[in-house]
Amino acid sequence: METIMKVTNLAKYFKDIKAVDHISFEVMQGELFALLGVNGAGKSTTINMLSTLTKPSEGLFINTSSAWGGLATIVSTLVGFLGGIYIPVGGLPEKIGQFLAYLPILHGTALIRKVVCEEAIHETFYGLPTECIRIFNEKMGIVIKMNESIVTQRFQLFFLAACGIIAVSMIALRLRVLKVNDR
Repeated sequence: METIMKVTNLAKYFKDIKAVDHISFEVMQGELFALLGVNGAGKSTTINMLSTLTKPSEGLFINTSSAWGGLATIVSTLVGFLGGIYIPVGGLPEKIGQFLAYLPILHGTALIRKVVCEEAIHETFYGLPTECIRIFNEKMGIVIKMNESIVTQRFQLFFLAACGIIAVSMIALRLRVLKVNDR
């Protein structure tokens, strides 16, 4: 599999505070990659650096066509970002599959049809319980914003989809999670 994103020793400092502490990872073509960690672990800051909203203090971001470190090369069009999903502590293993199953619905099933047969699409995406979809929408802020006091007690899960790779078969989906150090 081809590497389409490579992050090497990425770090971000705000005065004396280390927001991101020299993280390194690769994203392969066809892979959905997630950053997982508690509030304040550096997930949003990492995403902001990868989408060029902020410059890294140190480190390098490389994609298949360009490199970006100290220079503000536009790479944000190559990075898709799906906001935080709040999952109760201890609820990750049982909930993550439900959330992943709903992701392609956000982008429409037309792209999915290229990858999987119609029957698999219906079973995978439309067979979801209504309650699961309502909870996902709520967690995504699509329907209801969550109470701030609840949010601070939950994990945040951020998905990074490179070059449109979010439209992949849920049957063959590979998810790799990088757990950001807890603070």
